[in-house]
Amino acid sequence: THEEVEKLCGLASIVPRRAAAPPARARGRGAPLLWRKLLRLLLDAPELAQALTPEQRGLLENDSDFKPVVALVDEITAAGIATTAGLLGATRNSPYREIFGEVASENLAAPAPPEDFGADFEGIFNQLEKRAVQAEYEWLVAKSGKDESELKRFEVVSRRMAELKGARGVGQRATT
Repeated sequence: THEEVEKLCGLASIVPRRAAAPPARARGRGAPLLWRKLLRLLLDAPELAQALTPEQRGLLENDSDFKPVVALVDEITAAGIATTAGLLGATRNSPYREIFGEVASENLAAPAPPEDFGADFEGIFNQLEKRAVQAEYEWLVAKSGKDESELKRFEVVSRRMAELKGARGVGQRATT
């Protein structure tokens, strides 16, 4: 049963209780909790941490909502963890252990199909890049007296914004 697995693995109960409050910024914008979705993926498939590019790592580090994710990625890569059980054991002393336990319990209650992991991983980073590009775009639009380099950057950012708006979101599968 779920209760036995939770007890044996030292996981938080999946019985509904007041969950840790999501970061205020994500709640205030009504944005999907991408950090939590990425945690779920990494707990289910720790090997995805090895696939992070330096650019993706930068996106995570530049968004305070993703601090638990960065901590998990650090643990996975430092210890070479390849299993969920190993990951949960290695994070017992983490300041985010309660969040990790809650998310792992959610995974037990409603497991995601492994064939969706790669697409969801890609979709999450598309959304993160959209946020970063949108912020830079808005900054450039609001800035008066742009110099030549800022005007060129505005063109690049505008093109990338258009490309990203056509990109697939989290949980959307490519049509074949």
